[in-house]
Amino acid sequence: MSQVTMEKLTDSNYLTWALKMKMVLIKEGCWSVVKERAPEGMDPVDLEMKKEKSLSLIVLAVENDQLVHVRNSNTGYDAWEALKTYHQQATVANKIRILKKLFRMELKKGGNLKDHLKVISEYMDELAEMNTALDKDVAVSVILASLNEEYDGLVTAMEAWDESRLNIVTVKAKLMEEYEKKNNKVVKENDVAMVSNKAFGDEYGPKCFHCGSSMHFKRNCPRFLAMKEGNNGKFDLRNKLNDNKEGSAKQARFQRWYHCLLFCGMNSNNWFVDSGASNHMCNDEKVFQSLKSTSESKIILADGDKLVSNNIGDVKLSLKTNSDDMMNVLIKDVLHVPNLKGNLISVHKLVKNGFDVLFRGSECLLIKDNDMITIATFENGLYKVNTNNVEEKLMTVQQENKNYCVHEWHKILAHRNLSDIQKMKDLGLNIKDCNCSNLCEPCIVGKMKANSFPLSQTLFENSLDCIVSDVCGPMEVESIGKKPKIFRTDRGGEYIRNVKFIEKQENDLVKIIKKDNFENKINDMVVELSFKKNHNEYLTENEDNYETANEEDEEEENSIENFSQNELNEVIQVQEIEEENINQTISNNESIVEEIEMPLRRSKRTCVLKKCQNNQSALITMQTNTYFEPKTYDEAINCPDKKNWIIAMNDELDSIKNNKTWTLTKLPEGRKAIGSKWIFKIKFNEKGEISKYKARLVAQGFSQKFGIDYDEVFAPVARSTTFKILLSVAGINGYKIKHYDVKTAFLNGDLKEEIYMKQPPGFKVGNEVCKLNRSLYGLKQAARVWNEAIHNVLIQSGCCQNTADKCLYTLKRNNKIVHLLIHVDDILVAYNDENLMEFVMNSIKSHFEIKDLGEAKHYLGIEIIKDECGNFLISQKKYIDKIIEESKMEDSKLSSYPLDPGYYKIIDNEYLETNEQYRKLIGMLLYLSTNSRPDISTSISILSQKVSKPRIIDLNELKRVVKYLKGTKDLKLRLSKEGHVNKFHAYSDANFAEDKIDRKSNTGFIISLNGGVISWASRKQDVVAQSSTEAEYVALSETCKEVLWIKDLIQDFELDIEPCTTIYTDNQGCIKMIKDQKFSNRTKHIDVKYHLIKEHAQQRNIELSYCTTTSNIADMLTKPLGPLRLEKLRQDGCLQIISN
Repeated sequence: MSQVTMEKLTDSNYLTWALKMKMVLIKEGCWSVVKERAPEGMDPVDLEMKKEKSLSLIVLAVENDQLVHVRNSNTGYDAWEALKTYHQQATVANKIRILKKLFRMELKKGGNLKDHLKVISEYMDELAEMNTALDKDVAVSVILASLNEEYDGLVTAMEAWDESRLNIVTVKAKLMEEYEKKNNKVVKENDVAMVSNKAFGDEYGPKCFHCGSSMHFKRNCPRFLAMKEGNNGKFDLRNKLNDNKEGSAKQARFQRWYHCLLFCGMNSNNWFVDSGASNHMCNDEKVFQSLKSTSESKIILADGDKLVSNNIGDVKLSLKTNSDDMMNVLIKDVLHVPNLKGNLISVHKLVKNGFDVLFRGSECLLIKDNDMITIATFENGLYKVNTNNVEEKLMTVQQENKNYCVHEWHKILAHRNLSDIQKMKDLGLNIKDCNCSNLCEPCIVGKMKANSFPLSQTLFENSLDCIVSDVCGPMEVESIGKKPKIFRTDRGGEYIRNVKFIEKQENDLVKIIKKDNFENKINDMVVELSFKKNHNEYLTENEDNYETANEEDEEEENSIENFSQNELNEVIQVQEIEEENINQTISNNESIVEEIEMPLRRSKRTCVLKKCQNNQSALITMQTNTYFEPKTYDEAINCPDKKNWIIAMNDELDSIKNNKTWTLTKLPEGRKAIGSKWIFKIKFNEKGEISKYKARLVAQGFSQKFGIDYDEVFAPVARSTTFKILLSVAGINGYKIKHYDVKTAFLNGDLKEEIYMKQPPGFKVGNEVCKLNRSLYGLKQAARVWNEAIHNVLIQSGCCQNTADKCLYTLKRNNKIVHLLIHVDDILVAYNDENLMEFVMNSIKSHFEIKDLGEAKHYLGIEIIKDECGNFLISQKKYIDKIIEESKMEDSKLSSYPLDPGYYKIIDNEYLETNEQYRKLIGMLLYLSTNSRPDISTSISILSQKVSKPRIIDLNELKRVVKYLKGTKDLKLRLSKEGHVNKFHAYSDANFAEDKIDRKSNTGFIISLNGGVISWASRKQDVVAQSSTEAEYVALSETCKEVLWIKDLIQDFELDIEPCTTIYTDNQGCIKMIKDQKFSNRTKHIDVKYHLIKEHAQQRNIELSYCTTTSNIADMLTKPLGPLRLEKLRQDGCLQIISN
């Protein structure tokens, strides 16, 4: 062993370690006693010696955090099997982890392809070691899918290769060849996407032997020419600019190499959309509308062949649109390539000319100015253009150059200032001369101020006799006990749909505005003017952009010259008013508004619609998923679902009647009756569908008096830890779990006090009141008397109440067992015998009305999931969706961590005006963090300390938690795992004096049973620790208390766990302090209650074990962590995305 160096065993290298360790054991002659417990024919002395030697070799070859798995092993065989059992179970998680990383690989733009392929190869090798080698096709697909857009052309060509050619070696070689080409070439032409400038016949391009530049030859070198002319090697920039035309001609002589990623099996008459082509290309000279000679261009095909083009021109096509209509388009600057086996439309050129190209499914869509057409469909690995006869046909619609005078342009441009139009003329806009007057009547009219309308002469004596309004609402009109008689509006939809509180409504705004001038003092006119869509949008976006069509050919379609005066002729008529008292200088209500100058406003704000507003199906879903829960009886009987609510109220009253909850009687003198109200709730199943409309009558118990109407009120509820332990034990032992609901549970408790209540709203009979015989929801003692009632029934049926959790009951008969967990009116039953379970439930049914909800799937907002091995997982995805919806963060971005790791360093004293939103969100997240999401416990623990006076930064961090949950809502918490039966241990950690205000430390612990997490906590310590050791000491004491409580709780489950429970911590000083029973001055200030751990450590109820900080799962429960560290601990803590 001394001559062999190998890496020690960790959580991530078991397969490699096992192979190497096997070789070491073979070399040392010990493999025979490791693969078999007792090989036949061996000498007993030699056998014992090899067993001990193999054990020492294995134990010395593992890391410290792996020793826990071999601590109880006595031979090499035992140690080998223990490690094999643990790590082969964990290999599935490792496979998932590697596959995630592999499929998320993405080459960044300009990234190193060689390193990228190396990392992918390493991941594939790791999978191969786990006997999960990827198929050839999958491996190639992973490589190609990880490339960025720089390689789209090459990927498209490879997709057309034969399967025999598509292998990892060939693909890697071709990619590296392309990568080397990209690194060696120099991009010269800006208007070509994939171009290298080449010298005549020289593969590496031109080179100047004077200055070394690859942009010219020596004979054209400016420095060389300047030196010859006596300028000492310096060239004059002015001469260079003056000689620009000559220089351009010289540059044109350089050959251009257009890379065309095209395979050679296409029909020569078809057109294809190609993302790798740097230019449009056509093989048929006959289809060109115009053709002219140009410098020689060489086209390199994907298979290495080279073609030549000497001509360029325009081609007309007839495209088939979405509605099967034909649209003529003109494609400009198309290379004529005679021997090309197909015609290409370049995606690069389309994008450069202002189009957006979208490949969606089997269609290629062309988008511009919110118009979208399908131009190609996917066939045989290529996007084939939908075109008819080539001789009929498109890409840019050409329009004749309009020639208007300055006054016509003035009207076309929304009555723009004449001086601005003159500036546009200087920039190339065609403006013809005219002799028209410079006066524009609409401009003059539009700038004049209208006379005020006369005030109304009608007087009203009382308030609310008349309300004048435009947009003002909602108005609480009943707050002063009166209704308005007249309500004047502008016939807006916000008024005329549901006006039920108005006696008379006047909707003619144009008439009414004359009487009530004060309503619209800000608006001097009532004018509705409409431009055509393209005219209005263009002027808004290009107010100060004076570009004309002569500046750039590619922008002709956006030129203002494409607008005509006819586009302004569409106007809206305003109702003509016949009224004599209107000043004739200018009329406020012209029958037709022709053209009025509307000053353009440059807005710096962009109106962006929410995603759901752009998606009709999303809108429909949003509308159908919005349910109304009435708050009062009146709302219930007036809402669209009133039939369902009436049925629900009748059901509630029937239950009350059947239970003889009250007796109608007259109210005795000197007594007061408490009130009652209806509570309405819609209940959903695990799929989010409505399962029940629930109406509950509750007493208004806030008016009860202590000592008269009630005495004791406490009632226990099941702890979340008990719920998770029940599922963990059920999964390991193969128990079945059923869910029952007690109908109107609180109506089953007998009252000892004499209480009177008013009759329920909507169901009042006479003037009598209800004398309560039994408890009712809302009474202060209702929960207690119900708990006493169900407790008595279970005890009479033979069940035993758990001493640690009073809501857990157990009934045992030989090897048959039934566990019942009571949470108010919800009952979970775990059992291994159907008959015994039926016996218990029949006992309950004989006293109470219960509903069988079948196999437990949804409990208190928690989804219960059972995997293929029978183990249980829990999730609160639906609850997270509810949190996201109520916090209005459906469209927010995601976050990879719940709380900023530098939160404590943030200095911000800007406080929120109200803590209502903050407090509500904290309450919802607390329920989530304590039930199924330990990864946010630290964040919520820290942020909940700010509830009384939250800062703006605290609210932002709370929203970050919601963003994190939005991206991780599919996580499920595993409660048990195969191969971990009866394993019970805990992790403890502390974060020393992180809070800079009170300098108190944070305690965090996490407890595991049967391979699943059942309990955790993250809380601030009550005392100020003077060192990290003291902080860990306090944290271990808190962990010890929870461990002891759980050990007491699980006695009824008859688990065969070790009497001494291991608690892992990463502070050796703390371990030494606890094991040392001597008195120390360093610990005398620590509260006595924290010394509990010393006693239990001495009694061997617990055992302290050291673990490294990196392997301490409780680290995520003490401080905010970054995304990588958090993800690792989250997976170690059994919080993973697992398929159902």
